[in-house]
Amino acid sequence: MNDPTAIGQPVLLNMDDVRVDPVVALKTPAAVSTRREMLPFIRWQGAIHVACANIGDVGGLAALQRFYDLPLKAEAAEPQSLKRAISRLYSVSKP
Repeated sequence: MNDPTAIGQPVLLNMDDVRVDPVVALKTPAAVSTRREMLPFIRWQGAIHVACANIGDVGGLAALQRFYDLPLKAEAAEPQSLKRAISRLYSVSKP
């Protein structure tokens, strides 16, 4: 009975379990993705799917849209796992 969809709550993506396509994600500059807490993670069914801490952030989606020719589809993501995914993607290895 702990199924969140059974009580009408959205299911949040756990970005620790999602494979991010770097070809899609790296079209967005790190500063934009970090500031907006949004990470485009896959091109699927004619859209770019974007993990978002706040799917209602229309301004953030508009900022991302300029980097893509396809429409964006906002997907609700668990905020802490999203931050970790952004950090993993944009981290620079230091010698």
